[in-house]
Amino acid sequence: MRASPPPEPLDAEQRAELEAGRHEALAASLREQRPALAAWILEQVWAFDGATSAWLDAGRPVDALRTALESRDPEALEQS
Repeated sequence: MRASPPPEPLDAEQRAELEAGRHEALAASLREQRPALAAWILEQVWAFDGATSAWLDAGRPVDALRTALESRDPEALEQS
């Protein structure tokens, strides 16, 4: 299955961060201003708990529910 595209464009610096494996650091730096992009980044490395929270911050409850289900964490399901 092919990965979904990011919800917003990534600039060259952000793509370089991902290529270097700094997903969580990049997501943290984007979380406040671009939560949907932060959630997408976290999802790429299966950090579903963080992704669920970021999707909720982005106002995307369906995506939050999807990642909560992936996390298999009952608390994450309650959040979403």
